[in-house]
Amino acid sequence: MQTHFNGTEQIGSLVAGFPGASNVLKAYGIDFCCGGNRSLQTAIDQQRLNGDEVLHRLNEAYREDQERQETGQNWQDASFHELITHIVETHHDFLREELPVISGFLTKILRVHGPHEPEKLGRLHQLFHTIKSELDEHLIAEEEGQFPLILSY
Repeated sequence: MQTHFNGTEQIGSLVAGFPGASNVLKAYGIDFCCGGNRSLQTAIDQQRLNGDEVLHRLNEAYREDQERQETGQNWQDASFHELITHIVETHHDFLREELPVISGFLTKILRVHGPHEPEKLGRLHQLFHTIKSELDEHLIAEEEGQFPLILSY
């Protein structure tokens, strides 16, 4: 497996460039918010983690993310069924998995840093949850309304 990450990356930059890294870092208890200004290797060493394991999981998550994005499929030639299946299994499932995670992170940021920036972070929290709610409704409308109609056509 080709490695993309080697431990020298600054944690905050790593997550900004590859948001999926947050799930791996969270699993190991590595703080990427307030502790985001240190290198990944420093965090691994400070927490006495198995660096090879952390880097392997991080690189594996990155590889899976890249594969998910690079299907090579020409969607103009795909059937409606193939296209709809791809949309649901790739994009809708991704949103259903990641939006609650982002919500949890954002709620934590609001709880920890909200007293220092109550208006900005409170507004951000509100806007995110408004968007999340609208996306949830959109997914349901497509999957229960529009997609079945397209397939029956």
